[in-house]
Amino acid sequence: MTSLISDLFSAFLFIYFVRGSLGVFFIEKRKSSILRYGAWLVFLSIEISGTQIITSPIYILCFNVICELVLVMVLYEGSLRRKILWVIAINLAAMLSELIVGYFFILLSIDIAGNAILGSFISKILLVFSLQAFKAYNHLRFKKDIPVIYWIAILIVP
Repeated sequence: MTSLISDLFSAFLFIYFVRGSLGVFFIEKRKSSILRYGAWLVFLSIEISGTQIITSPIYILCFNVICELVLVMVLYEGSLRRKILWVIAINLAAMLSELIVGYFFILLSIDIAGNAILGSFISKILLVFSLQAFKAYNHLRFKKDIPVIYWIAILIVP
């Protein structure tokens, strides 16, 4: 019973952090509550089942990007280019926050394997705060479409 409660709590916490991250960069479409909750429920079930099956981190990242992109296409407004860019940027910021928290755990000699849930929780909080700070700093620029010249720069970086 406690495992079920723990799983439900972590699922709702996951939805809260993903919704908070997406809400920083996107404006929600006016949809019925049933459609919104249904889309989030489908997203959560696909995300949980997919991450249980997929074991490679790069494939999990690609799977997360695709799932979030489909969710953003259904629930949020904006151009396709903008949606792709910000979904990838949010996932990269999430990886960076996990990396920073992992380094702090190593620096403080905290067992990473034993405290994986705590580390994940702290990294999600760091992610939401950093995205909120980024939004506050560049608030007016997020509402506009992204020029093609920036896409060229983004594609050259990797």
